[in-house]
Amino acid sequence: LIVSGSWDQTVRTWDVRDKDSQTGVYKMENSAKVFAISLVSYRLVVATASRQFYIYDIRNMSEILQTVEFFDPSPEVQARADGVVNIWDGFNKKRLRQYPQYPTSIASLDFNKDGQYLAIASSYTFEEGEKDHPPDSVFIRHISENE
Repeated sequence: LIVSGSWDQTVRTWDVRDKDSQTGVYKMENSAKVFAISLVSYRLVVATASRQFYIYDIRNMSEILQTVEFFDPSPEVQARADGVVNIWDGFNKKRLRQYPQYPTSIASLDFNKDGQYLAIASSYTFEEGEKDHPPDSVFIRHISENE
């Protein structure tokens, strides 16, 4: 199963074993853009622009298991198309750290489960159309206490 979220306020599911693979389109409540999704076992968490997290059991997407409104005051990470990664204190609106520029666009970021390592995927995302670009790379950064 592949799950995607979009700024068109939908979550879509596909079964890759079927040639007519799209299995569902689910409209988010409050017309909220989908900013992030995470799937573990049968639990799908959808983070939206309305600062809400929707938790679903993917075996029954017609029913929301839980909705949570949440603001985490801990630092957040920003990835940019110009290859720059920043760590911000969102509460105080202050940049804490800026890493040296990566070879091309940052396509994805993710922390390991205890937050000690940050995986950074540098991959051209075609924001300037088709052009020559550096090869795709994944970088792993150790995050120290003062970051």
